[in-house]
Amino acid sequence: MLPCVMSLGNRRGKGQLIHLSRHLCILSLVLATACYADEFLGAFRTPRLHDYVRRVRFMVPNERYPERAIPIYSKIPRGVCLSVGTERAFMLYALAKNCTHLILLDSDPMVVRLNDINIRLIDLAASRLDYVHLRLNGTWADWKIRIAENPRKDLPPLTLDDWYWWRNMVREESGFRRFHQPSNGEFANVNYLYRDDLYDRIATGVQQRRFKTIGMDLTDFLNFSRLIQQLRTENLALAAADLSNVWWKSLVGATNLEKIVARMKLVTYEKSLLILTDRGYHRRFPGLSYFAFSMGFLDMHSLSSQLAPLTFKEPYAESSDDSIFNTIDGQSTEIPHCSVPVTREHLVPSL
Repeated sequence: MLPCVMSLGNRRGKGQLIHLSRHLCILSLVLATACYADEFLGAFRTPRLHDYVRRVRFMVPNERYPERAIPIYSKIPRGVCLSVGTERAFMLYALAKNCTHLILLDSDPMVVRLNDINIRLIDLAASRLDYVHLRLNGTWADWKIRIAENPRKDLPPLTLDDWYWWRNMVREESGFRRFHQPSNGEFANVNYLYRDDLYDRIATGVQQRRFKTIGMDLTDFLNFSRLIQQLRTENLALAAADLSNVWWKSLVGATNLEKIVARMKLVTYEKSLLILTDRGYHRRFPGLSYFAFSMGFLDMHSLSSQLAPLTFKEPYAESSDDSIFNTIDGQSTEIPHCSVPVTREHLVPSL
């Protein structure tokens, strides 16, 4: 294995050396893309997360109009994608065609549990329609039938407690209502529940063991460094990290995010993307607004300086500058329109 070590300090004036070092890293990472381990990040373990009373839980899909992110997803190079949250991670994998593996990382045990159960349901389902039934209407008896038909020792077994938890936290949670309705315009073109091509891509990734859920706080730098080291051990490149709004000072903050990015760079390409969002209180961009920075760009520019124009007065105030939205490295991306209409075959029949 070719070592991937590069200097992270004093980057200004050393761009060529950094780029040469990263090119050497990429040589080994690209050659390894066809020979993945049987179990993606199977050797990586994290301590049990301790739950606590949280001011906000990011379980429900609050990404309004995620189709807006497609131009950014289309620029992701081939490799592993990492995402916080729940449905935003699954939509990222479905829409980013160069994403080979998915790490679903979050500090909330409830988010991790939701992702674990959802992955298991996708694995159990015989088809998209079967999955929609298991997710939205399936009884515990229905779940047990699928579990008996498809036992997997590498995934945690689903239990009756899981079924009750899913019913209460997902099916009957009002925040999921828009995501579960096929006619809703916010998710109509990107919702894998109602598009066979998106669902099939996710289901194939699950069946090929390319999804990994991890319970971890991003500011747990020791374990995050262990995760990066495990990617290096498996010769896997990190192609994108969708960290949503963790740059807010009320969450991780820009300073800590810079430390996280510095560790990521040990396994990234120059064109690997850090994808971020801001809340949708903007006249030009209602709903969440997406923007991204490439690692090569962040070699030469301070992340904090790029985020500085977005300072805002919490809570729920407009950012002072919206020129960064729908950009990569500050360059505008085309905002797509609803180009893939929801047709009758996309809709779930009465079950």
